[in-house]
Amino acid sequence: PLSHDDEVHVTHMEMVACVCRFSYRQSSSRRKSVQRNHCMASNPTLSSRVRDVLQRTRGMAEKRMFGGDAFLLNGNMLVAVWNNSLIVRLGVDQASAALQQPHVGPMDLTGKPMKGWAIVGPSGLRDDADLRTWIKLAIHFVKTLEPK
Repeated sequence: PLSHDDEVHVTHMEMVACVCRFSYRQSSSRRKSVQRNHCMASNPTLSSRVRDVLQRTRGMAEKRMFGGDAFLLNGNMLVAVWNNSLIVRLGVDQASAALQQPHVGPMDLTGKPMKGWAIVGPSGLRDDADLRTWIKLAIHFVKTLEPK
C-alpha cells in the first residue's frame, strides 16, 4: 500500500511525465482512498525564455509533454522544459560531449538514460546567452532529422 511519502512515476509516451506525490485521505465511510496531488513539472519563466529565443524560428510548435512544455522543430522534439531544467536533443556525439560540462546530466527520467539527449540544470541556464547556446546546439542537430 502507498504511504503518504510514496513517489509514483507517471509515464507519458516514452518518458516519465513527472513524479507525483500520492496521499491518503479519509472518506466519509472511513475507507482510505488514494488521491493524486496536482503535479507541476514545468517552470513557466523558463518556458517563456525558451519561447523568446525561438519566436522567429520557422517550423516551431509547442506542445505539452513530459509534464512540461516541449518545443518541436518540423515535428521533431527540440527542447523541453522539465522542472527547472532544459531537456535538449543533441544527437549521440554532441550529447556525450555535453555531459562533460558542468550542470549537464544524462536525460534519465525513467531509470534508463536516453541516448542523444541531455538535461541542463538551472545553474547552466541562468544567463540568456547560455540558454541560446543550448537551443542553437539542439537546432543544429534536429535540422538533420526528417520532418514529421
